[in-house]
Amino acid sequence: MNRWRVLVCVIVILAVLVIGLSGILPARQNFFGPRFFRGPNAAGLPALRGELPGGALVIQPAARVVGHLATLLAQFVIGVVLLYLVPRHIQFMTKAVSAGVGRLLRDLALGLALVILLGAVGLLSALSLRTFPLPFIVLGLLFIVASVGVVAIALAMGKGLLQRAGWYRQRPLLGLGLGTLIVSAVALIPILGDIVLGLILLTGAGVAVATHFGTGSPWTLNALVEDVAS
Repeated sequence: MNRWRVLVCVIVILAVLVIGLSGILPARQNFFGPRFFRGPNAAGLPALRGELPGGALVIQPAARVVGHLATLLAQFVIGVVLLYLVPRHIQFMTKAVSAGVGRLLRDLALGLALVILLGAVGLLSALSLRTFPLPFIVLGLLFIVASVGVVAIALAMGKGLLQRAGWYRQRPLLGLGLGTLIVSAVALIPILGDIVLGLILLTGAGVAVATHFGTGSPWTLNALVEDVAS
């Protein structure tokens, strides 16, 4: 049996196990962690929650697994929508991601620079009452840019593994599904998952910016200059 097929099967099994065991894995102690709401009168299904002293609600393991599965499905659906809406753009970004480690490191650095730049803009905007909503807009913009890049990374990852295993057969949705499963499972690993997910998001943002959102066009103002000149 092709060793790549064995590797793909092992990866899928491990990813499913991580998601299945995510209910008992340590969770973040913040809004996205087990204690997500406070108050003695908080609404919630008794079967899906427990209570700690002080009225803190704790999501039960079954509910956490269901939540992670819902997140996985949502990420896959978003990826499918993008594949159908802008297939050529995603294809271009996927090829850029597959160009090698050097290209990925450059995209990671670019994503980090983008976060610093947008963070500075958001900080400056928060100092003025008229521009106070801008930080939220900047955060939303960064999330969109990173999400598009992550879809390309997931597709490139899944496609690469399936091609080596001989199972791809021009089925991009299968590659996207495998890549999304891997990314989602890795993100659930305590401590390491947060680091890897952060690197993937930064790289995704860098890929989207470097490829001009998959158009391959350079970032330039020549079009405006030519319009004025004419």
